[in-house]
Amino acid sequence: MAKDFKGKSAADKFFNTMDTKDTKGTQGKKKKAAPPPEHYRVNLKLRPQYKEYLQEAAWYDRKSITEFINDLIEADKIKRQGEDEA
Repeated sequence: MAKDFKGKSAADKFFNTMDTKDTKGTQGKKKKAAPPPEHYRVNLKLRPQYKEYLQEAAWYDRKSITEFINDLIEADKIKRQGEDEA
């Protein structure tokens, strides 16, 4: 039996148009604005000696490193605002 290469391929038989998204009538519709992000991501490149310090300090305070850094920033912000008022 010879293969018939004129017919549908196996992928065509497997996939079906029911799996595709209907995009009729979506032109001209405005998309809703995305809500503002809850968090701001930063990729930090720190000196190697700070890794161990951050891990130990965060563990001591029972916080994640991210929470610990956020608290450091908040404390610095409050300190600087106090200096500006004086």
